[in-house]
Amino acid sequence: DVVPAGDKQRVWQSSARYALPNAKFLDPGIQQRWELVESAEALKRPGMVDAPLCSVLNISRLCAIFDTAGDLLKALAWSLENLDVVSLANAFQNPSSWGYRHLSISVRLEVFGRQHIAEFDLHIKELYAVNQGFGRKCDEHLRKMLRSWDVRSQDMIAAENILRSELEATSGAAARRAELDLVHAATVVKACFNGEEDAIRLQALRLAEKAAEVAEEAGVPPAHVQAHLGSLKTELD
Repeated sequence: DVVPAGDKQRVWQSSARYALPNAKFLDPGIQQRWELVESAEALKRPGMVDAPLCSVLNISRLCAIFDTAGDLLKALAWSLENLDVVSLANAFQNPSSWGYRHLSISVRLEVFGRQHIAEFDLHIKELYAVNQGFGRKCDEHLRKMLRSWDVRSQDMIAAENILRSELEATSGAAARRAELDLVHAATVVKACFNGEEDAIRLQALRLAEKAAEVAEEAGVPPAHVQAHLGSLKTELD
């Protein structure tokens, strides 16, 4: 049976003697199917037809709220040593547009012989309390703005992610994102080399050229743009 959201069985408190000390652990449960689909749709890149479901890494989640930064650092050291950590997002170094800071660890797990990625979020109690109050008010205000602009409910997560991304963008981050889009567009073009009609190849090339134009405007070095795009025209010709 599924434990209901908010049930006390989903909460556990560790003491100082544990490897992850003085923390309240919250299990929000796995994402619902509609949440997964919306999250994947928000991750679609230029040229993608299907939503990249395999790129959603927080279907299974666990949250730990620590009394102090020292306790959080002890837990981080233990996690890096004992868990199969795939990636670490440091929002203390790169906070959200609302200024919120925490750590998010992607952990590889084996469940019934299959590998899965779960998200483990590490928070500090006082910052978490502010986020649950003021932070949620900011989130709701943002969604209210999007609804006033007639954004459809099925597009809400993607629109919110785009707006947050722009609020948090720096020149360097924008250039990195534009270069990633160019790399993806170049991959799409290469995939069209085998068995596709000339019209489809031309359309894919135009997609890559547009991505190159955006990359140059974002400040990606011209040499990098040519390295990703230059050989494609020759191969298509």
